[in-house]
Formats: sequence, C-alpha cells, structure tokens
Amino acid sequence: MKKETTKTKSAVNQKEASVKKYFFTPKQWKKIGLALGGIGVLILLVVFLIYPRVIFSSFEKKVAKAANRYYEVNYKVLKKDGVHTLSLQTLYKQKYVEDLKTPFSKDSCSLKDSWVKTEVKDGETKQYVYLHCGRFSSAIDHEGPVITLNGKKEMTLEKGSTYEEAGVKSVVDAIDGKMDLKSVTMQNKVDTSKVGTYQVIYKAKDKLLNEGVEIRTIHVVETLNHIVTTTTNGQNYYQGSVNNNYVLFSGMLWRIVGLNEDGTVKMMTDQPVGSMSYESKDGSFENSDIKKWLNEYFYNHLNKESKKHMVKHNVCTDTITDLGTTTCNTLSDKNYFVSLLSLPEYNLTGRGSGFGASANGTWLLNRTNENVLVTYMGQLFYPTNMVNTSSLYGVRPVVTLKKGTNIQSGNGTENHPYRIGDYKPGKKKELLNTRLVGEYLTYSGYSFRITEVDKTGVTAIMNGSVNLGVDNMIGYQDEGNASIYDPAKKGNIGTKIENDGKKFVSTKLLQKQKIEVSIYDDRILYGQEKEKKSYEVYLVAPSIFTMFANMPNQGYYSYWYRDSSNNQEYRYQMLYDGNIFHYISKDMVADMRLEVKFKNNVKIDDGSGTRNDPYKIS
Repeated sequence: MKKETTKTKSAVNQKEASVKKYFFTPKQWKKIGLALGGIGVLILLVVFLIYPRVIFSSFEKKVAKAANRYYEVNYKVLKKDGVHTLSLQTLYKQKYVEDLKTPFSKDSCSLKDSWVKTEVKDGETKQYVYLHCGRFSSAIDHEGPVITLNGKKEMTLEKGSTYEEAGVKSVVDAIDGKMDLKSVTMQNKVDTSKVGTYQVIYKAKDKLLNEGVEIRTIHVVETLNHIVTTTTNGQNYYQGSVNNNYVLFSGMLWRIVGLNEDGTVKMMTDQPVGSMSYESKDGSFENSDIKKWLNEYFYNHLNKESKKHMVKHNVCTDTITDLGTTTCNTLSDKNYFVSLLSLPEYNLTGRGSGFGASANGTWLLNRTNENVLVTYMGQLFYPTNMVNTSSLYGVRPVVTLKKGTNIQSGNGTENHPYRIGDYKPGKKKELLNTRLVGEYLTYSGYSFRITEVDKTGVTAIMNGSVNLGVDNMIGYQDEGNASIYDPAKKGNIGTKIENDGKKFVSTKLLQKQKIEVSIYDDRILYGQEKEKKSYEVYLVAPSIFTMFANMPNQGYYSYWYRDSSNNQEYRYQMLYDGNIFHYISKDMVADMRLEVKFKNNVKIDDGSGTRNDPYKIS
C-alpha cells in the first residue's frame, strides 16, 4: 500500500509539472485578465472620451484659422478698437469652414451659439473661440451678466392704471464681477390703456460683449370688480335704467347687479330662465323648492368651465317689515352657488327700473309675514289673494363671480356684452352637440334655444311659439273628466302638436325623443308629481320646470304646457301677459311652442350662438 501511494504522488507531480510547462496558473490568468481589462477600459476612454475631445480641440483651431482668413479678406473690420464678433454661421455660409460634427454624434456644432471674438486694442488683437458642439463646449466666457430686478418679475395691472418702473437691483458677471447699473439698457413698451401682456426687457453686456437679458412681464387686465366700481361711480350697484352691465356667461346673457364687500361680483340672468313655485316647509330659502331647482337643476346645466369662475355666497334671510329697505341684517349660515335677488338688493338697483324689471312676475328672496315678494313690471307685487308659495312665477338666477375675474372682450352693452373667456362660440362644421345650454340657433325658420346637451343629442325649445292664428289655435277636445297630455291618444292636444307641428317644423334633422309627462293630483308643485308617463315623439309641448320653458325673449303668444293634473279644472298655459294660468275651461285654446331633439351629426354652418347671431345648422 505504501509503494502505491508513493507512485500515485509521483504521477500527480509529473502532471502538474507538465501543466506548468505549457499553461499559466489560475492566479496568473487572473492577473492577465485584469491587465487586459484595464487596457480595454483605457482604449474605451481614449476612443469615447479623449478622442472626441482631441477632435473638438482641432475644431477650435480650425475655426480660429478660418476667422483669420476671414479677416485677411475683411481687414477693415479690425481697424476699430473694441470686440468684434464673428459667428460660426457666417464662416460656414461663406465657406471658410466646413460642417463640424463631433465623433459618435450626428449633431453639428451650433452655428448660432458658436463664435470667434477678436479684441482689438491699439492695433493689437486677441482672439477668443467659443464652440458649442453637443456635449462639448469651449472653456471661454460665453455667458452674459446676471441682472437682478427690484420688485416682481411678473406683475398684473388694472387697465388705465400707471406702470411704475422698479428698476434694476444689481448686475454681476462671472468674469468681470459687479457691473455699473448704468450699463443696463431697457426696452419698455407697456401700454396700460390697452388690455394685453407686455414685456420690459433689460440687457447688459460684459467686456466680451456676452449679453445678459432679464424680462419683467406685465399683464394689463380689466376686471369685472374694477369695471363695476368705475361705471357706478363708486356706488358699486347699477341703479336705474342702465345699458352697460351685460355679461355673456355660460351661453346666457346676464346683468351685473353690483359688487360685494369682498370684491366678488353678483349678477343675474337678463330674463327669467324658468318658472317655479316657492314651496317651503318653514318659509326659508334653504328648504324651498326653488332653492333645489336653482342649485341642482339649473346649476347642473351651466358650462363646466364657467363654473370655475363662480364662488358660493350667502343670502339675506331677513323677514321684511320695511318694503323700502336697502339693508340686510341677517345672512344665511349656508352658502349657495345660485340664489335669488334679495329685496334690499332690488331696492339698491332702483326698485326694479331698468335691468331689474321683468315682463312677468319674478320671485325675490325674502318674505313678508306669510307672503313672498315678487316683482311685476318693475313694481313690488304681493297681494295675499294673488301671491302664495304654490304660485308659478319667473326665476332669474343670481350667481357670484370671483374677485379679479378678467374681461376678455366686450364693452358691457347688449350687442357687445363683457366676455370672461369661460367658453368660445362654436365654429363652422363643429357638431351642435358640443355646444352650451342657453345658446340660440335657427331651424325651419324659427328661433330655438338649447335646453339640454348629452350623448344622445341636443334638445332645444322654440324661442317663441307657432302663430296658428285665432281660428286655428288648438285645445283639449278629447273626452274624459281630466285632460291629460297624451301624444298617443286621438284628438288629444299632445297628438295635435306631434302631427300639426310638422306642418311648421321639418323633422329632417330631428330624432324622436323620449319624453315624460308629469301628472299631479292637483296643482303643480316642483318634484311632487304622482305619476309619469313616457312617450317617443318628434315634437312636444314644453314642461313647466325645464330650462327656458317660461315666457320667451321675443314675440310670443299663449301656448300649452304638457304638465297635467288629475283635477279636471287644471290645464296649464303661458298667457299673453307672461304669467302661467292653470284654471282653464275645456274650450280654451292656445298656440303651440315646440320642443325638439336634434340628431348627433348636426353641424354648425354659421353664427355665434347668441340671440342676435344664432347658429345656422345643417
């Protein structure tokens, strides 16, 4: 056993000797690998870092030589003392130098940012070359002085105010150090008489003529709150007969009421946008039907972008004892996006004269004892036997716009109302279903107003009524104890409107609309219908509580509503004087005011969607 072990060891030793003779040991291989890796890294450094830098340096020399050749030809340039700048772009265009591209890059050296500056003093020259080539740039001062301004770099001024120049605080250059403030030049073209954005430009140059620039931006604006203060001579309320307080907002025409103490602007619609009851379990606005209609139904029909300009406001909750009061003693704890005009505000505007008047009765916010006040032809109207919470009177919503809301255009007149940029009018070939509730259009020779926009199409109501003439007015002639609006029943007024209406309004651009007929047990009260029946029709009479279903803004006749009652004595008409009448005999007749729904592919041909310039469609 001992001899075998010795023999085995001898064989192993011979094998190891053989390996050593022809191969390196593992340790030696490791050292060799490290050495080769280091060489590889060095090669990469040379190729990707050092070589491009060497090439870049050669570019600097090429450009310097090119500049010398340029001045040999244009020698007169250097006769004057000072710093003379020659751009790489000039050298390239005049073929003193070729296109310069750094290795491993497709980008050429910047023609505009690269230059040669030659300083001439007493006949002697000194040359400075600056190249910007991708990630490489010359180590030459190429940045101008840093200018620090006094005051703000961005300012907002009211139109008509005075711009006061705050000046420059300091000018410091990285090479030349602190510089004289007199070295700064200024370009000021601010015109505070015109709305717009202006710039005051400050410039300074160091010894190599590197230019530093700083800009102060001035926004000249015209705000609603400033306009109210100016045009009301500081009274902050438009009083009497005025014609310079119109605002086009969310597709509707509004009138500025006045300025609140916090600088927000209060305004209400130019005309009533609906008719409502004022039912309230405790007589308060907070618990009234009209509050719900305003802050849910009406608010939800406002343009999304327009809402961003609105803020919530509280309302006057006084019980009125003095009908001439202009002071509110108690404000609500809750705030609302939409409310009504209060009696004090009504009196501050001149007791309903001018923009405060309405052709039909319009609800005010406050109550006196058990009666709610309304305006009627510009006068307070509140007889006990005529006004109660179930009466259907006009609604002119009141909203508040943020302080500092800017005017984009307009002069406040009815034809050129103020616009605040909350929306833009529709363009030619734009789909009608992109437009806003409240905008106007013409179709089949009639004016319509948009009441609903959704994925299924655009609903609009005739802005006026079809003049059927005295002998052709329609009424309920079908049998039965109660007259319920029913487009599916022969002889019913609903059927007549669907069929006879097609003689006046084409259905070419219309689609059938799904409608609901609300049926009440007795008098109509918002949200208290006992039954709803659904139908599909092209043409239908409006519902009392929908947008713009009350007296239209232009020529009208009496017309029917589709809201119905199980009480056989109640049928609803809008009368000639602008008030809703419910106690109607069966033989009474009226014209028809049509509600339609346009197809989704209807496009705008022309117009801006206003009352005076409605959209033309196809």
